[in-house]
Amino acid sequence: GNLNVDSIDCRDNIDVYNSFNMRASGGIKATINKDGVSSFAGAMQIKDTLIVQENSSFVGGIVVPSTSSFGGAVTVNSTSTFTGDVTLGTGADLIMNSESFSMKSGSDENIYIRNNGSASFAGNLNVDTIDCRDNIDVYNIFNMRNSGDINATINNIGASSFAGAMQ
Repeated sequence: GNLNVDSIDCRDNIDVYNSFNMRASGGIKATINKDGVSSFAGAMQIKDTLIVQENSSFVGGIVVPSTSSFGGAVTVNSTSTFTGDVTLGTGADLIMNSESFSMKSGSDENIYIRNNGSASFAGNLNVDTIDCRDNIDVYNIFNMRNSGDINATINNIGASSFAGAMQ
């Protein structure tokens, strides 16, 4: 039969062999079944660590208002939005298994890198050394600089100027 009581104060264990249900007006608001599967109709607050040993699924969005740490892989099957910085730890790699990577400012695409090695940059690309195993194609003017001074130039019609001796 049923046992109806106003409250139960238990100083040890309550063992449930089928399902545990939390009820309020309008129905069941939380449940845990004998297999450990649970459902909560309201917000769940955790003051300490949440440990997930297998996979987690979020049907809606997940909001992390401050720093978070993931000991394993985080897989996102749709779009993720970060309103702050994303920092990779020392020695960590950013691995993308997609066709391209782009950085945008509004609708303007400023950096675009494809998985075949092609890339485009809307602004200046400053590098220390370029080792080219094939061709360098210049579509306007090629300048050789030393401390900001242009010492040699070749323009797009082949006219050239060299400040030093040509050997």
